[in-house]
Amino acid sequence: EYGGLGGGIDIDDAFLTSVPSSFPSKEGPCIPVEIGIIFDEYSGETGWKLVKGEYNAESPEENTVVWKSKYYKPSEYSKRADTFHKCFSQGEYTFVFTDKEGDGICCNHGEGLYVLSSEGKTISVGGEMRTEVDTIPFELPFIEPEPVDENEDGLDDRLGLMMPYDSSNMTEGVDCE
Repeated sequence: EYGGLGGGIDIDDAFLTSVPSSFPSKEGPCIPVEIGIIFDEYSGETGWKLVKGEYNAESPEENTVVWKSKYYKPSEYSKRADTFHKCFSQGEYTFVFTDKEGDGICCNHGEGLYVLSSEGKTISVGGEMRTEVDTIPFELPFIEPEPVDENEDGLDDRLGLMMPYDSSNMTEGVDCE
């Protein structure tokens, strides 16, 4: 591991983190994926992997794993944060986040969470779990959907974040100063 690149990045991945997303490959452009994690106090229970295509939970050995986490020693990662970056070709993927105890990384033993993103667009935010595995299917390049609040609680149904305010109809001097 090479600590000078922000930690959590293997030396083999160092080249990929500096390649622009338009870098050509056999399968198309290189599209960056970022994973940010704030660990709870039991970081050793936390893991993740990125699977090409759909995740097969019944036969995990049949999945094509294209990227996976290392073991996060509690002495190094407990209640700390880290980010991980790598580029992939366009296509369908599934992010698989695991917590060996099934209690997630927020709430019970710290205020942890994970954020999965690509090119500055949030794909998923998570960390509260009631099972050992959380799966998030997505496609690259990721096209961020418009926020939706069907239950009218003021939060985006997909991410749980506050809905943006539409100020396009406001008139300066009348509705605002």
